[in-house]
Parts: sequence; structure tokens; C-alpha cells
Amino acid sequence: MLRRRQPGYPSLKTLAKRAIGYSARQARRREASSNFSRLMQKKCSAILCTELSAEQMILSPH
Repeated sequence: MLRRRQPGYPSLKTLAKRAIGYSARQARRREASSNFSRLMQKKCSAILCTELSAEQMILSPH
């Protein structure tokens, strides 16, 4: 009697599973995007540093 639920309503188990799966997916996506942005920051900073040092070498009087 209690087991039978109304049609059209997902059970608690499926809801929980969906929530867990969703949060895990979101976390993974967030991690991936943060890793990507960190990588890009590193690359950009490296490029900027080399460009700045080159400019300084050119501008500095020898």
C-alpha cells in the first residue's frame, strides 16, 4: 500500500540519484573549467613576462 506511489511522481530514490549525479557532473565541470582557466592564466602570464622582459631589454640603455 505504501510502496505504491502516484504515477507521474519520481520516487525519492530516483530523485536522490538524479541530485547526486547532477552535483557530481557540475563539480567535474567546474573543476575542468577552473583547471582550464588556471592553465590559460599560466600561459598568458608566461607570455606577458617574456614580452615585458624583451621590451625592457630593448628600452633599457646599454
